Amino acid sequence: MPKEKTVVPIDPTLRAPALALRVFEKEVEKLLNGIGTPLARQDAVQLSSIQSYTILLFLEDYASSDLTEKQFAALLARHEVDTPGNIRIFPNLSQSALFEIFGNIGVSRETIRRLLILMAQYGLVDRVSKGPPFPDQLAISKVGTKLLARVAKKLSKDMSKEKAFAYL
Repeated sequence: MPKEKTVVPIDPTLRAPALALRVFEKEVEKLLNGIGTPLARQDAVQLSSIQSYTILLFLEDYASSDLTEKQFAALLARHEVDTPGNIRIFPNLSQSALFEIFGNIGVSRETIRRLLILMAQYGLVDRVSKGPPFPDQLAISKVGTKLLARVAKKLSKDMSKEKAFAYL
C-alpha cells in the first residue's frame, strides 16, 4: 500500500516576485499595444524584463524615499560614484551612477543604457541630456509611476486570491 502523501501548503508570499513580474509584463504590453506600432511590440519584450522592472522599481523607490542631499551623497559614495557632477544633479540620478548601482543585476552597462533610453522613449523615465561634461539626469516619470501603481493594485488583488500557479 502506498504511503499517504502529506501536503504542506506553500507560503503565498513566495509567489509575489514572480506574480509581480507577470503583472508588470502585462501592464507594459497594454501600454505599448496602445501605441500599436510593430516596433512597440518588439520593445515590449525588453521593457517587460526583470532588469527593466528592477530599474523602474528602484527609481520609484528612490523618488518616494525623500532622501536629503547628505543621504543622496552617501548613496552615491556607497556605489563609489560620488563625483561632483553626480552630486550636483540632486535629486536626479546620473546614468553613470545607475550603471554602478545596477552593476549586480547581471547585465552590461550597454544593456542598462539601452533600457534607460527605451524607457525614456516610451515615457516611463524622464531623461535630461545636456551633453558633455554634464551627466544625463534620470528620474521616474508620471507614466512610470502610474504603471507601477497599476502593477501594485493588480498584484495586491491577485495576491488575495488563492489561485495556484497564477504566476505562470
